[in-house]
Amino acid sequence: MQEFIAEWASPDFHRKEYIFLLLILLGLVAGFALVSARMRLRELFLLVPATLGALISARHIYFFVLVAVPVLARSSTQIFNRLRSPSDQKGKPALNALLVAGLVLFAILRIEYVVKAQHTAESAHFPEKLVQFVKANPLPQRTLNYYNWGGYMIWQLYPEYQVFVDGRADVYGDDFLERYGHAYYLTGDWDELLKEYDVPAVVLPADTPLVTGLKTLRHWRVVYCDEQATIIAKPD
Repeated sequence: MQEFIAEWASPDFHRKEYIFLLLILLGLVAGFALVSARMRLRELFLLVPATLGALISARHIYFFVLVAVPVLARSSTQIFNRLRSPSDQKGKPALNALLVAGLVLFAILRIEYVVKAQHTAESAHFPEKLVQFVKANPLPQRTLNYYNWGGYMIWQLYPEYQVFVDGRADVYGDDFLERYGHAYYLTGDWDELLKEYDVPAVVLPADTPLVTGLKTLRHWRVVYCDEQATIIAKPD
């Protein structure tokens, strides 16, 4: 199952979305090297499996962050206290107030940015135009859809249309997802899943192997195509 699902794969530190994870790991190493106080046993008990989980599968990064940030904050505080001179104590209330104000301002600006950017991000990652087409031209049931679009299609099209697969990998199980992967990548008995469920159409990114393969078959034809998505269907 892990072979076909990006969130279950190990984090790729060459990609910018994982830079924050690398920074936290480096911060933890630096904190342990610079702070003489021993790590608390309960912190070690949580941090070691959380770190291993995050390095094995990207979906565990959120748990790692919850465990690592308090540890990182404690070690950072100890380092800061070492470097601070006694005279710095006088300006401590003002500095704390400034930091709190800065965090509040950052949170407000970030929330505003996320709200404004939601539509742009949605259009970039999900087939917005395809969904509008499907609302006007309903898909037949058992249409095979792209795994990463399943949740979006449920949000936009349920209950009129029920997806073939979505991000709830545990619900579908290893065997089903492995066969889905064979169909998607045109490997092994790739058409077995299509025959078993009598799939009448597929909704996938235009450059996927299955789309390329089906285009070469006489009994499949393209009924919709844009820069993101393609619908290929069998004649009724």
